[in-house]
Amino acid sequence: MNKENMGQLKDFFNKIASDIDATVQEKGFEKVIEIPSESGKGQIKGYDFGEGMNLIDINAEIYRLIQLEFDDSNKQIVRYLFLNSGDLVHTLSPGFRYRLTSHTSSIAFLKENDYKQKIILPAQKKIKVLLLEINTEKYAVNFNRECIAVPDELAKVFMQEYDKTFFL
Repeated sequence: MNKENMGQLKDFFNKIASDIDATVQEKGFEKVIEIPSESGKGQIKGYDFGEGMNLIDINAEIYRLIQLEFDDSNKQIVRYLFLNSGDLVHTLSPGFRYRLTSHTSSIAFLKENDYKQKIILPAQKKIKVLLLEINTEKYAVNFNRECIAVPDELAKVFMQEYDKTFFL
């Protein structure tokens, strides 16, 4: 089982590339890993849009199980997961995990940062997933609830007013 620490986008890509013996190509603000044939097939792309927003696009089949570990210490991150094909498991806390299957999505937020969220990608299965990460501390400065129609509970997450343990 491989664990990838999702601190910064660049670190995430360097660790994945190292684990599957690949290289990271940088084209402007786009990062791309072409998965070598001995490790699987496909691509992992990432985009850092600034203002606290990252997008990771995984369209691959990796021959071994990969566990992505998110270290959100001192950050308030909202994660949107859009799973087009395949399946994955997302763990928000030791007692709470859920599975996403093809053509499903979720929005997840963990208020307490003492547990590292995990996403487990199964071995030898095709997966196509978009992962949008928004750091609400950076993004909230540009977020205006009056201009955007957002459900109240989600708006509270962005405005750092959410008082429950996690949002899903």
